[in-house]
Amino acid sequence: MANIKSLIERLGKRIQSEERGTVFVGVDVHKKSYHIAVWSSVTDGLVFDSVAPASPEALASLLEPFAKAIRRVTYEAGPTGYGLARYLIGKGFAVEVIAPSETPQKPGDSEKSDRLDAIELARLSSKNNLQPVYIPTPEEEADRQVTRWRETRRKEVSRTKVRIKMFLLEYGVAAPQGLKNWGKAAIQALWKISLPLPGISEAFTGLLRDLDYHLDQLKAAEAAVHKLSREKRHKERSDLLQKVGGVGEITAMTLLTELPRIEQRFTSKRSLGKMLGLAPKIRGTGQKIKQMGRIRCGNSHLRGILIEAAWAWVRRDDQAKNLYRRMLANTGNKKKAIVAVARKLGIILWRMLVTNEPYNPKLVTA
Repeated sequence: MANIKSLIERLGKRIQSEERGTVFVGVDVHKKSYHIAVWSSVTDGLVFDSVAPASPEALASLLEPFAKAIRRVTYEAGPTGYGLARYLIGKGFAVEVIAPSETPQKPGDSEKSDRLDAIELARLSSKNNLQPVYIPTPEEEADRQVTRWRETRRKEVSRTKVRIKMFLLEYGVAAPQGLKNWGKAAIQALWKISLPLPGISEAFTGLLRDLDYHLDQLKAAEAAVHKLSREKRHKERSDLLQKVGGVGEITAMTLLTELPRIEQRFTSKRSLGKMLGLAPKIRGTGQKIKQMGRIRCGNSHLRGILIEAAWAWVRRDDQAKNLYRRMLANTGNKKKAIVAVARKLGIILWRMLVTNEPYNPKLVTA
């Protein structure tokens, strides 16, 4: 891999004639390497491309001598997180992180490589054809990990319960009474089940131990979410959101951590609905307008939580129940109806945060 001094010299020769703010840098970020492409908006062409070590410090050293010519550095969100973006921003660079699903794709384009990806990012950035995601602060990202930990634990509990039921079905063992709700008595009854062979019994005991572990972890995660919700920076807004029937601490904190500064970042219902992954996909031609499900993008963590909360909201709030019935009459589909209700719930919670006013049932029909 080329060393940084050599790269700086090569880049300097190519970029020295560029005007201030006319260069766009695309970076394909990986664990061990950065593939870098530099695009000129003046010539509308590639200026430079190479590979550098996967180091924010090394990349900054490469770009710093030519910072005045660089308008923007762009890379796609991925498993390496936002550390690179924060470091470059701290060094004075304008940085955009792009969601891979939001990167335009050329029809029929089958060629793909790290180098080509970096070049395409730089080219699209020069034409302002990319939609950046929000770059959270380290504190905001830490808060989000708490609610995601809880979500992961909940899923593990659910999966383990399914495995236990399938195990009982496989060996023709009747499930204990009350297992549908998985109360303490039903779980205790599972431990008393007698199975025909030692190997089967040991495997089943392992599943029950898994369930105990995941339940303990879920309890710890929910305690962490509660502690987070009581912190000064979240308490007032968390309590405000919980004024809506069906919205509990988990829903409130998931919204606040998945979409930090939500009241500042979104200016329309459409943009918010798209981020929630609950906006309808609309196709129109002439006088014909057709809805085709929901847009397949957005925050999946928040979407699932909002749909769960929407069911509780429908049970507890007459206005929400009426909304659900109207949506059900329009769509004829329970899933589509509750998605529409969840979208409305998300918009109402956003409006409450914007206005800092408590829930008003009139918001349902607004």
